[in-house]
Amino acid sequence: MPWPFGAHKHRFGDYHVLRIIHDGEKSAVFEAASASDIPGVPGKSVAIKLYKPQYDRFIRRLEGKYALPSEGEVGRRLNPKTPAEAEHHPIVITRAEGREFGKKSGCRYIVLEFVHGVSLKSLISCRDPRLSARRVSFLADCCRALRVVHGAGLVCRDFCSQNLMVQPDGHLKLLDLGFVAPAGLAFPERSGTPPYMSPEQVAAQPLTPATDIYSLGIVLYEILTGNLPYVSAITGQDLESLEARRTEVMQMHVEKPVPQLPPEVQTRSPRLSAIVTKCLQKDPAARFGSADEILAALKEPATQNG
Repeated sequence: MPWPFGAHKHRFGDYHVLRIIHDGEKSAVFEAASASDIPGVPGKSVAIKLYKPQYDRFIRRLEGKYALPSEGEVGRRLNPKTPAEAEHHPIVITRAEGREFGKKSGCRYIVLEFVHGVSLKSLISCRDPRLSARRVSFLADCCRALRVVHGAGLVCRDFCSQNLMVQPDGHLKLLDLGFVAPAGLAFPERSGTPPYMSPEQVAAQPLTPATDIYSLGIVLYEILTGNLPYVSAITGQDLESLEARRTEVMQMHVEKPVPQLPPEVQTRSPRLSAIVTKCLQKDPAARFGSADEILAALKEPATQNG
């Protein structure tokens, strides 16, 4: 997108933008610093997520239709309760929420902690050796993030490897809270990332923590194999092909059998393979009942590397 600042010094209140990090269809993300920092002394960066106008209008309508809390409200609810918890909190910390230039008509922005690292999706795409070395700890970090979300009575609705950041210390952190909603709601809009959507999400049924457990199973399948379990054969980048591919993948979650991991993966990682299979059951009641149940399964005796 074009550089949007120039003379607009107060677009985000007390924050000055340093660079564009991401420019997507729904939002843009910037690295920024507080204008109150001492001149000449480097301040602590934050990330500012700015909704695009069309997406901002869509979210306003969605929040009104379902009485949803805003992304900023969700973030503050999931923030650590004490400074000690903040050090290794598994979810991005939300600092503030506002409207551009302080106007009610301005697009919404959210001020977040700046998280250094690389997305889990990127590690999977390049077959990074950290995947093999840290797959158990990655799964544990995912479970800790979901425990916080579900403990607040919420469901992620978009738990995927692209939204998980691998930090320099090797720990994962959940970044995007834009689709988080109270458990028990159903969304005919079927919002989410198709390769990770649960069958009940595709069918627009009420969502529960089991929805995120299914998505976690997809992420773990991806970590173990480097691939997604359901992939459309439709090619092409035109809008019609993109929509057809999205629809086909969603239907695969409903109609296709539970994916089987390759035999070599099952032999090498029997415990993790069993966790994947249970997470990906079509019936939500047949999956793990909570993230804590998965953490308990990780402590059970296993052969070789999991």
